[in-house]
Amino acid sequence: MKHILVMIVALAFSAPVLAHDEEAAVKAAVMDYALAFYKGEPERLERSVWKNLSKRGFWRNNPEAKWTDVLTMSFDQATALSKTYYKSLPADIADPVIRIFEVSEKIATARVDAQWGFDYVQLAKMDGKWMIINVLWQAKEAEGE
Repeated sequence: MKHILVMIVALAFSAPVLAHDEEAAVKAAVMDYALAFYKGEPERLERSVWKNLSKRGFWRNNPEAKWTDVLTMSFDQATALSKTYYKSLPADIADPVIRIFEVSEKIATARVDAQWGFDYVQLAKMDGKWMIINVLWQAKEAEGE
């Protein structure tokens, strides 16, 4: 009985640590995704994004312009974009902001606020590693929207 009580107490204290580790791993994957575009480092996508990525979003060239129809991007297209996008960014760009909404055993959701707008990201834990499988994004909104 004493051994069972010790195991229960140990598990109770280790669960929050494990949850924190999982959240940190999700945040690292999402940060890799954002920094791939910020720094022109496509290898970050290689380690954080699933090859069958589904990325869809809406763009406009300026806050007063009309929104595009839904745009789609594959993993290969995202990788190609990451090699050039960073060149258009100002030198003093603020770091992306990552918000983790939920982390479960196999899936997680997060949001990235970045220079281009914001992305809602869905991840799956595959082979013990968090990988981004879906992204829904939008360019910045006009003031007051």
